[in-house]
Amino acid sequence: MSVKLFIRTLLILIFSVFLQVNTSYSQNIETNNLALFPIEENAKWGFINTEGDVVIKPGYDAAYKFSDGLSLVKKDELWGYVDKNGDFVIKPSFVETYPFSEDLAKVRVGELYGFIDKSGDLKISNIFEDASRFSEGLAAVKLNSKWGYINKKGEVVISPNFDFAAVFSKGFALVVKDNLTGFIKKDGEYLVKPVFDSAEGFSEGLAAVVFEGQPAYINHKGKIILIPEVTEAKHFSENFARIVRDDKYGFINKDGRVVIKPIYDKVGDFSEDLAPVKHNGVWGFIDRGGYIVLSLKYETVSRFYKGLSLVEYFDHTWGYIDKEGKSIWRSGK
Repeated sequence: MSVKLFIRTLLILIFSVFLQVNTSYSQNIETNNLALFPIEENAKWGFINTEGDVVIKPGYDAAYKFSDGLSLVKKDELWGYVDKNGDFVIKPSFVETYPFSEDLAKVRVGELYGFIDKSGDLKISNIFEDASRFSEGLAAVKLNSKWGYINKKGEVVISPNFDFAAVFSKGFALVVKDNLTGFIKKDGEYLVKPVFDSAEGFSEGLAAVVFEGQPAYINHKGKIILIPEVTEAKHFSENFARIVRDDKYGFINKDGRVVIKPIYDKVGDFSEDLAPVKHNGVWGFIDRGGYIVLSLKYETVSRFYKGLSLVEYFDHTWGYIDKEGKSIWRSGK
């Protein structure tokens, strides 16, 4: 793989971290006030702060955002973890690893997955075909082609009998069985049996579902409380939810009222009072009133996090901008 192709692939993965749009799947990325962002210079990766100052000099082959106080970095074909001083806490020794969540990280050892602690010790044996991160003390795991849940001791607390299982959020988790989606509680009992065509996890007290082809929202009691007149509806973020009507994207509020007309080719979640929007092949940002506040001129953007958005330009450079549109850092500059 060429260096340019590798960087492009890594950028896609970094964008996916920044675009954790479903709050039931997102994680507490930072554990203190020092927010650091990965950068690349001459095919080496380091970190800047929100002012664009280099805090950890580029010296890694790849790097991801911090999670639980540690960042996943690659060196000499192996992955390890560094702290916010750039010091290795866990030396590169894994071929496949994932960010820490609740002091444990999923790793692949051989062909199966387990979890390590922040000392790098295998805390939960590698016996799983796949696994999620830990959330609310539980992680979804795949055994014998079925999904269930374990606790932090590695004990199975909800038997693997689902076709898919997501992480817990606010006491509930999305599960799939026989191609239908439902929600369970932490004791393994159903909040709503699998009856939905599809669904997203709970966010801001509601979950977006599709029932018999109709988008709707359910509350924490499992009751359908809102049926918007749209062809597609997504989870809520900062009290607005993305919707599709006549193949165009806009936003509704929790009353189901359209607050930003569906006129865009695509939109992202509101974050820090701004939302990414795409029109005629270019991306920019709107405010909660629907006004364009950052020009539509980017090839790709992420939602804002700690005051910065990761953007890609049409000359294939990338970087970070602040909420005024000022470039904080840009590759190749």
